Amino acid sequence: MANMRIIEEEVEPYIRDYFLPKEFPGHSFHSKKMTKVYGDEFNVDAVSGDDSIVCEIFSSKGKTVGGRENPNLEKKVGLITHYFNGLINSEEKAKLFVFTDKEAYEIVIRKKHKFPGVQFFHCTLPEEIATSVDAALTRASREITG
Repeated sequence: MANMRIIEEEVEPYIRDYFLPKEFPGHSFHSKKMTKVYGDEFNVDAVSGDDSIVCEIFSSKGKTVGGRENPNLEKKVGLITHYFNGLINSEEKAKLFVFTDKEAYEIVIRKKHKFPGVQFFHCTLPEEIATSVDAALTRASREITG
């Protein structure tokens, strides 16, 4: 099984520590469990210190190995948007998605009308992290497709 720990250990911290504070000066970010209206919890990849910004980080590729649009991308964005909207005081929060894959970002931007109230960003990762993520995603994809 492909080791995808690089996402949690390198990608998410990079986006929380470098990318988001640049986009939102004066804010620091950390991962956090947040409570939804119905009492269950949701792990959010990046939350500002004052809880005013919630962010999901996507490292999935926009296209499958076969060159088709990733069918899970739109589904996952829709599901996370639903989770964001279910958070306590969700109307007071900025809801963000950060994509590390340019194609995935472009696919979702074309469909952004399906996700009102959400902002989308693309983050170009440092070369060393990007190469490791690409290798891990390629290994994972080969495991699934055989």
